Amino acid sequence: MWAEMDWAPHAHKRVIQRARLRDRQASPTMFSQEAPGKWEQVVADRIGELVRLPLGWDGYNGRPLTRGSAYVAIQLLATVCTPATPRPSLVPLPCGGVQIEWHHGFIDLEISVYSPGRISVLFCDERDNDDGQEIEISADYSSIISFVRKLDEAG
Repeated sequence: MWAEMDWAPHAHKRVIQRARLRDRQASPTMFSQEAPGKWEQVVADRIGELVRLPLGWDGYNGRPLTRGSAYVAIQLLATVCTPATPRPSLVPLPCGGVQIEWHHGFIDLEISVYSPGRISVLFCDERDNDDGQEIEISADYSSIISFVRKLDEAG
């Protein structure tokens, strides 16, 4: 399966990302018209690791990252991130999903891709003195974009 997304941060340049994902033998790579950014290749490599996890990787019945969830995670990152966005951590979920995390300064942002149709976002800015916001989203990434911009500004 090939995934191809346009990434146009600030509309100044157009970056095409492609990820080739195969069951158990995934080899995701991200390509751009310019050299990859600071962390795009690291994220691509990590997604490849998560797709290749063995069944039961967590000591129970944890599934490897599914192709659909990997595609959504790549598409989401390509849509919401800018060159100023810090590198996220990617943590496998036992359901075959992935959690994309940033813990940067006063800001915590966690995006859980449980499946292609089920995404949850938790955003917390410690300076606001509240427990943060948790929302369920689908194809509309506008709330995530606003959270990532706050993360970019904190950097």
